[in-house]
Amino acid sequence: MALSWALLLLFSYLLGSTPFAYMAARRLRGVDIRTVGDGNSGAANAWRLLGARAGIAVFIADMGKGAVAVLMTQAVIGGEAAPLAAGLAVIAGHNWPVFLGFRGGRGAATLLGVLITLWPTAGLSLAAAGAVPLALARSAVPPLVFFFVLFPVVAALTGASSLLVVFSVLLMFVVAFTHWTTSRGNVEEEATPDMVGERGG
Repeated sequence: MALSWALLLLFSYLLGSTPFAYMAARRLRGVDIRTVGDGNSGAANAWRLLGARAGIAVFIADMGKGAVAVLMTQAVIGGEAAPLAAGLAVIAGHNWPVFLGFRGGRGAATLLGVLITLWPTAGLSLAAAGAVPLALARSAVPPLVFFFVLFPVVAALTGASSLLVVFSVLLMFVVAFTHWTTSRGNVEEEATPDMVGERGG
């Protein structure tokens, strides 16, 4: 059993490490997506660089990583704890991929796939309801915030275990932490040339 856990967690991490945004940018534009836009290897930067069609494809692929990791673990080990651990591993792989020197995306799309698969009752209904803020704002950020904030509440109200509810909040904190650290790093990187210019001039 311990070996099964270890192999599935490794599988989930490596699956999460598969850099779809990076591969799409290399194939379609011949560039390293980490050197353009906000420097993020995720769906949002892919949309910004490659356009809506490619951005949506990357978003769906990143969601799929989360779903496959959970489904595979549910099929092989079952129970509740192992799929949750696989969800954390696949998000960690996406955010800190071994194939890209541990510099990846922020994990929102992968987290979406994980949560919808772990508790479809809440996940699918919130994903459908998220079409409203998406249509109004024409941005992916409001529906994602809408989904992530309400998921633990709706999951609890629809019979999810306390472990799943607490773990979903933990996963959201992991993604939020990555957003905060990468955004902070990008601001610092963008500010440095101006600061140097001011000091030099």
